[in-house]
Amino acid sequence: MRTLILGIGNTLLTDEGVGVHVLQALETALAAEHPPIDDLTLLDGGTLSFTLAGPIEDAEALIVVDAANIKGEPGDWVLLEGEAMDAFLLGNRKSTVHEVGLTDLR
Repeated sequence: MRTLILGIGNTLLTDEGVGVHVLQALETALAAEHPPIDDLTLLDGGTLSFTLAGPIEDAEALIVVDAANIKGEPGDWVLLEGEAMDAFLLGNRKSTVHEVGLTDLR
């Protein structure tokens, strides 16, 4: 199964860059403890771009690590799957044409 782990965020904006920082830590941990894992791709998605559409489309499984307003405490996290993820993304769409959201890549 082709799995893509996508870290998203702007590292210049502190906690907004959490997805990229988690991806970098995962890359380091995997390189130190495991041989390369077939069919696993780790991708720094930065601040999103339509160029990510191809890798997302090619993946059979997608894991996205990103900062989001989940109305929790600092350090809280949530796992969103299937329809719950769709509902969250559609309910939190970006409001300007200058920003690209995950729903824009579908």
